[in-house]
Amino acid sequence: LDLFVIVGMLTTVNLIMLVGVMTANAWATLVATLASNGLAAWILLTSAPAPGLEFIATQRGIFVPLTIAIQWVCTTLLLATGRTYLRTLRELGETRVAYERARKLDDLKDQFITSINHELRTPAMAMQGYLDLLRLTEAELSEDERMVFLNRASRASDNMVELLTTILDARKIEQDVGDLRPTPVVLRPLLEEALNMVLASRDHPRRDDVRMDIPSQATVLADALRLRQVVTNLLSNAIKYSLPGTPIEITATETAPARGSVVRQIRLVIRDHGLGIPPDQAPLLFNRFVRLPRDLASTTPGNGLGLYLSRRLIQGMHGAIWLESTGVPGEGSKAIVELPRSVQVPSAAG
Repeated sequence: LDLFVIVGMLTTVNLIMLVGVMTANAWATLVATLASNGLAAWILLTSAPAPGLEFIATQRGIFVPLTIAIQWVCTTLLLATGRTYLRTLRELGETRVAYERARKLDDLKDQFITSINHELRTPAMAMQGYLDLLRLTEAELSEDERMVFLNRASRASDNMVELLTTILDARKIEQDVGDLRPTPVVLRPLLEEALNMVLASRDHPRRDDVRMDIPSQATVLADALRLRQVVTNLLSNAIKYSLPGTPIEITATETAPARGSVVRQIRLVIRDHGLGIPPDQAPLLFNRFVRLPRDLASTTPGNGLGLYLSRRLIQGMHGAIWLESTGVPGEGSKAIVELPRSVQVPSAAG
């Protein structure tokens, strides 16, 4: 037992620090400290002192606790520093998350402004154009011509009001999702009603090429009002993005239960034969205020909220919704909704 051994024994604190840094675990650091205590005590108590260091043998009662105390001081400092380090890392992580959230919010705001600017500009400019034309040529127009311009300006105004109402209602719909109470809903009457509402809208031409193949007793568990809203949006999209004369097919089939479930599903498919959707862009359309680049550059109306709200509502009814398309013009796309099948058929009174 000489000075080199003593110095080496004291530097066992390096072992403690190494374990603490590599594991970042308090229990591992404590175990390493106890092991170092045992090693130091064993060396001091069992080794013979070198010539000139005989006093160590008589002062073991001081050297042993002093060495152990030094090791525990090192451990205490390491644990305190590690706790501060971990807290700093946690705060940095929270700051990074907050930064990413803020960045995404800014991107969403920019996207919202771009979309709303495009959607509001078209009806606003149309309304302003018709009103200016009416004001400048009023003396030259017949009563019927004045009514045409007024009706067109009124229609542009209605489009703006509808757009603003949709945006303002989006928040309320999101809040209502958690309160949905699915009940048995027969699909065919609901789909027929939704289709009639869409075809009656002056935004869509009359279509006689809509084919519906829905079993009369196909019943799902859903909120009837919100499901009608979803189906109306999907049918409106199918008509809006397909050329007149191309068929629109509406089918419903029963599917096997998902893995781990005993509930069978009803799969509703609304297919058009329009331009289709690029496969890599289809999932993005379920985000807020997202539209295809080609639609942003077109005169086709839309606000990028319909599919987002449809997904939120369908998920609130314990279902799923997605789009399928090859992106090839003429092959169109499929909007697919799956909802739990109801074994109970509501009565006519219900």
